Amino acid sequence: MVEPGSGQGEHHNEPAAANKTDVVVPAMAKKKTPTIESIHSNVEWANNYRLELIKLVMTLSAGVLAFTVSFRPSLKQVDEPLLMWIGWVGLGLSVVGGMIHMQGWDRFYISYRDFDWKGEDGKAARKKINCWRQFGMVLQYLGFAAGIIAIAIFSALNIGNVAHPGP
Repeated sequence: MVEPGSGQGEHHNEPAAANKTDVVVPAMAKKKTPTIESIHSNVEWANNYRLELIKLVMTLSAGVLAFTVSFRPSLKQVDEPLLMWIGWVGLGLSVVGGMIHMQGWDRFYISYRDFDWKGEDGKAARKKINCWRQFGMVLQYLGFAAGIIAIAIFSALNIGNVAHPGP
């Protein structure tokens, strides 16, 4: 039976059942080519998440460093002071690594403006920038991990050495 307005059988002499052999592909199964807007949106989201992660690790590193510097004077006795120094150096390197990491991404994106639009090849410059950016990233994350682990161990070893304020 042909429904009115279906377009089948209204203007042609063929019956509506003639299309039974057509394969119906669900809309979700059809492969779509992404639009340039969706690609830009996805890249923008990825860049925002990356930037926020870099900033988060830098903030945590600086915050833990500041907290632990003020924490040490409240200890009666300090066991394993080398761990605290390792933690401080690791967290400081993490902050420096984060700055190199962010600057590396800045230089990477600017290289497209500086080279490609002029018709010059910027691949060599981006390769060098990526080496520095990746160095900064590794320094940031390894420094953060080493700093947090060292300070956690130091804190665990010195938890009983906290001087309680007198009456």
